[in-house]
Amino acid sequence: MDKNGEKTIRTGEGIVAGNRPYKSEFWTSNGLFNCTYYISGIDFEEADNDEIMDLFVKDGLVEFMKPDHYFSIGEYRDDVGIIAQLTTIEVIIIA
Repeated sequence: MDKNGEKTIRTGEGIVAGNRPYKSEFWTSNGLFNCTYYISGIDFEEADNDEIMDLFVKDGLVEFMKPDHYFSIGEYRDDVGIIAQLTTIEVIIIA
């Protein structure tokens, strides 16, 4: 567990939408379970959040119990603030 109370439980990688590699990290913080997917942002410039999440839902990586999704999509910034062509998808898991 790090100084912010976060603990990585598991990491993984795979392919979504037939050809798009991703990395994932399942972690906990403040009593919530989270899963972050890291995927290239190339060709997502015109896509909205729902279109991107549909890739993960269709491939069976994410399933939502309610229509009000608990996810966010953003750009990745490294420690010096450089934005990579990487999209992060954050899913909060509520038991």
